[in-house]
Amino acid sequence: MRERVLVLDASAIINYLAKFGNIDGEAYITERAIEEIESEDGRMRVQQLIEMGKLHIRKPDKNYVRKVIEAARRTGDLVELSAADIDTLALALELMNSNRNVLLITDDYSIMNVAYSLGIKFLSLFMKPIREYREYIYICRTCNFSTREPPKNFICPRCGDKLVRRIRKRFRI
Repeated sequence: MRERVLVLDASAIINYLAKFGNIDGEAYITERAIEEIESEDGRMRVQQLIEMGKLHIRKPDKNYVRKVIEAARRTGDLVELSAADIDTLALALELMNSNRNVLLITDDYSIMNVAYSLGIKFLSLFMKPIREYREYIYICRTCNFSTREPPKNFICPRCGDKLVRRIRKRFRI
């Protein structure tokens, strides 16, 4: 059996270390995910793991970033994801497609939802994992305009009212 490879997002690296104390095996994180770590203590612990060779920084290939963006558009989660989240998902997808046994560690529901849509295995440390896959749509309650990817200000381009996020499709996983 292939050894499991961990891909960690920013919150997961700190939570993982708090829960397990150390990383066993091969683990990856993106530069953008490291930039999202706010605490100085967290950054120092990550740096120590990198220096010990237990954690590797890797930038995902642009083709995988595009695939993640397309998947996030389909699910309606794109506006919920940061650039670091997209990179983390892209790296997990890239490693998975290079025949690695990948486990994405995250406590972010939008990341879990997109990961599920891409077939990436994930583990949540402190949050309950998602129980259903969801596709979202943004609608205007005034004029019924709908879109999967709203403008940044969440204002309807037709009538100027606020767009709201609604579940378009769901199923239990």
